[in-house]
Amino acid sequence: MKILIVTPLFPPDTAPSAQYTKELAKRLSTEHEVTVLLYGYLPETVPGVTLINIDKRRISPLRVWYFMQRLMGQAALADAILIQNGPSVELPCLFSLRFKTTPIILMESDVPALTRVQKRPNFQYIHEQLRKRVKAVFTKNETWPLERPTIHPLKPSPEKEFVAWEKSWEQHLAKLSTLLKKPHA
Repeated sequence: MKILIVTPLFPPDTAPSAQYTKELAKRLSTEHEVTVLLYGYLPETVPGVTLINIDKRRISPLRVWYFMQRLMGQAALADAILIQNGPSVELPCLFSLRFKTTPIILMESDVPALTRVQKRPNFQYIHEQLRKRVKAVFTKNETWPLERPTIHPLKPSPEKEFVAWEKSWEQHLAKLSTLLKKPHA
C-alpha cells in the first residue's frame, strides 16, 4: 500500500508530534511504501521513506501554494492519506483532497495546535470541515503510543519502559491498520 503522510512538523522540529510522525513513517515503511509531505528545513532522513520537503522559510502564501501542488500530485499516487493536524496542512488538504476517494485519516496528535484552533474561528471552521471530509479521526485518546523512554547515562536502562513503548506502538499500528482496511464510506 502506498501511504502519504502529510505533516506540518517533522524532526529536527522537537515537538512530540514531529517525533511521532518520524516513528510512524519508519514503522509503516517496513510493510508499505511511505511518502511524507512536510514543511521543514533540512529534515532528518528515514531509511525507506521518501521525504518531500516544502521549505518553511518561504513566505506563507508561496509555501502553501507549493504544498498544495505537491499534495495534489502525491495524493494521486497514494492508496491512503494520513494527515497530521495543524492549520498549515489542514487548509491545503481541505482544498486539494476535496474530490479524492482515497481513504483519508486525520491524526490529531498535536495538542497545542488543537488548542490554538479552538481560539481562532477561521482555523476552527477549517478543522471542522476537514473532520467531516475524512474517513476517520484518530485522536490521542485512542490507542496512542507512549513517548519514547529517555536513556540517561547515569541511570539504569529503562528496559520495562521500552517494552511498554513497543507494545503501545503495536497496539497503535493495529488500530491504524484496521482503519485503513475498512471500506471507505
